[in-house]
This record gives sequence, structure tokens and C-alpha cells, in this order.
Amino acid sequence: MTQIRNYRSCIADCTACANHCRQAASACMQHDDATSLKICIQLNNDCAEICELAVKLMLTNSSFANRVCNLCVDICNACAIECEKHANMSQCEAAAIACQACAIVCLEMTKK
Repeated sequence: MTQIRNYRSCIADCTACANHCRQAASACMQHDDATSLKICIQLNNDCAEICELAVKLMLTNSSFANRVCNLCVDICNACAIECEKHANMSQCEAAAIACQACAIVCLEMTKK
């Protein structure tokens, strides 16, 4: 239980990031030119998946949580960069911000 308390902020940021990325992917798919947003859609889906997996592993105190969170940092950073290219879409802008915050917290968590 103590370890879960240590993960609390990372769990919250990963959950928020996953939610924002799902919303951004959905908005991109509904965009008039969705095919031009293919990379953004894929990265948002990948980011949501890794964030959700990280949360599950942290909640179960998995010994692999830190390793997945380390990968989460890389995917969040890649997603943030791509979403920033489409910051004129509010969902992509929100996802970029959430991804940046998540990457920072996950990186800090992996150093513990």
C-alpha cells in the first residue's frame, strides 16, 4: 500500500494523459482531413495505451511499473511533439500539455 501512495501523482497524471489522448484521437478521426492526422491519431492511441498500462502496473505494485513508466516518458514526449503540430485543435493542445506533464512525473518516478 505504501508504494501505491508513492505512485499517486504518477497515477493521476497518467490517467489524465490517457483521457486527453483518447479525446484528441477521437477529435482527429472526426476532422475533415483525418488522413493527414494519421500519425497524431496513432501516437495518441499509443500514449493512452501505455499510460493505462502504467496505471494498472502501479496499482498492482508490479516490479515492472518503473520500466513501463520509463517507456511512457518516451511515448508521451513523442505524442506531445506531434500534438503541438496541431495545437490549433483544442483537444491536441490539451493532449500535448497532459503528455508533457505525464512525462515529467513518470521520469521523476523512475528515479526513485
